[in-house]
Amino acid sequence: MNKYHKILLRTPNWIGDSILCMPAVMALREAFKSAHITVAAPAKLENIWNAMVETDEFIPLTRSAVDDTVKSLSL
Repeated sequence: MNKYHKILLRTPNWIGDSILCMPAVMALREAFKSAHITVAAPAKLENIWNAMVETDEFIPLTRSAVDDTVKSLSL
């Protein structure tokens, strides 16, 4: 049994790059069959990620959300 129950993927910003990484997402699903796989990507890519049966959830990223997250890290 895998110890990973949730996987969050921050995927590429561009449609072509996102499509090229989809085989990796399929391999993750194969390796972690029972894990909840969430994709975080720009909102404009929501349709292509929601079309994948291997993913369970999509989190749309906006520029302000990314900026807020970076600021909260206090690097």
